[in-house]
Amino acid sequence: MLLGFAPAERPGEKMAIRLVAGLIARRIEPWVAAGDEVARGERISLIQFGSRVEVYLPLSAHLECQLGDKVVGGETVLAKFT
Repeated sequence: MLLGFAPAERPGEKMAIRLVAGLIARRIEPWVAAGDEVARGERISLIQFGSRVEVYLPLSAHLECQLGDKVVGGETVLAKFT
């Protein structure tokens, strides 16, 4: 499942996340729909029995985490925009 976002404070820039379900459950429950406004840190989905989330950021984003860092959804700052 691919979810796209257009940040209100950065018009014209876009970002996205891809929710990738695991081999066992293959079940993703989205809690948002097209046109919904989402706040920072708000939960938008549940991937049952885990897997991964791919984050796609614009080139203007400055990464705040390193490869191998443990991140927590809704808590860890992944990037800042200059």
